[in-house]
Amino acid sequence: MGLDRLKIRASVGRAGNDKVSDTRFPYRERLTWSTEKVNLGMSSSGGINASGNLLYEGQAYNPNIGWEIEEKRNIGLDITFLKSINLTVDYFNNLRHDILLRRNSVSGAAGFQQNPYQNYGKVSNKGLDASFDATHAFGNAKIGLRGTFTLAKNRILEMDEVPREMAYQNLTGTRIGQVDAWIAERLYTEDDFDITTNPTTGASSYSLKTSLPQLGVGFGAVRPGNIKYKDLNGDGVIDNNDWTRDVPGVETTVPQIIYGFGLNFEYKGFYLSPFFQGAAAASTYMSPTVMLPFAESDPQTTSAKAFAQDRWTVDNPNQNALLPRLELTPNSNDNRRSSWWLRDASFLRLKNVEIGYNISEKALSRANIKGLRIYILGQNLAVWDHIKFWDPEQSDNVGNYPIQRTYNIGMNLTF
Repeated sequence: MGLDRLKIRASVGRAGNDKVSDTRFPYRERLTWSTEKVNLGMSSSGGINASGNLLYEGQAYNPNIGWEIEEKRNIGLDITFLKSINLTVDYFNNLRHDILLRRNSVSGAAGFQQNPYQNYGKVSNKGLDASFDATHAFGNAKIGLRGTFTLAKNRILEMDEVPREMAYQNLTGTRIGQVDAWIAERLYTEDDFDITTNPTTGASSYSLKTSLPQLGVGFGAVRPGNIKYKDLNGDGVIDNNDWTRDVPGVETTVPQIIYGFGLNFEYKGFYLSPFFQGAAAASTYMSPTVMLPFAESDPQTTSAKAFAQDRWTVDNPNQNALLPRLELTPNSNDNRRSSWWLRDASFLRLKNVEIGYNISEKALSRANIKGLRIYILGQNLAVWDHIKFWDPEQSDNVGNYPIQRTYNIGMNLTF
């Protein structure tokens, strides 16, 4: 079968991380002057109503703070066959524990100004790393392939979270970067409302039918074209009990799959070398304050006309429109974190392509030059993704400088 090498590896180890806090001495007590003044009841001259600042314990002394620990377990396989194909595969199962975090379950009655830090958090991380390379020569041509693949899934096992009333809102048991959102079922239609018309002005008013979940405090008024959310707890009210960290079909904001692959092709001094990279199993959030026109007072932070054209309208009540009904003032129902604004963040990018020609030493011998390479290099040439409005490796925050597409022409001389 042409198997040239087979190596099985396994390792178990422990690593420490002392970069556990932004504070230089997180274990030391820290005293802080209050910004508010209090009445001391007297003054240096014997008067009253003098005031002064208080000195209080801003951070409690904790000599038990230590390093974060990671237990690492790995099993790997190295294979070479046909004398030109190399494959490496590693399975890892790591456990990070003693992660420094605040003890959220400590009651305020304990008297701490801020809840104390403790090495308490625990996260598991399991996955697969793989890489391969292969080369083959035929005649004056040579071709090479290379690639990498990483799959990693983590889980928050312990973070001292105060359990929420709705279990689907807890962080414990979810993944780092887990998305939380209200689940958008669809856009409201006229059939969802009891509509009355003012005989004098002709203006229509809309009232949700009693058979539908009503909107709780902070959601504002809705009309046809606004986003309809799922009543997760079934109490007949859409409120802060109805967002979830378990949004169907939505991944974390941290890609679980990272990969890359490239090609090297050479023929009589000419060469071509493209490289692709990508990510999968990830989601991104398109902030409605950026997407919705008039959602912010600053027009530079809201969407362009091209976005606004793809919207729900009375004349075109498209349930698959990019934007819901547009309002002249921010709509608190639509302008919130929901699955309507979540997108698949998977992408494939043509990271770079280099085309060049190597002039042989023999052809350059009269000029005492050992080698000459002339090349053209292009970077960030294309990307295929599901977002379209900005680069998938950037968030939608206003002011991000876009990733540049660049071209370089160069020459390397070797004397």
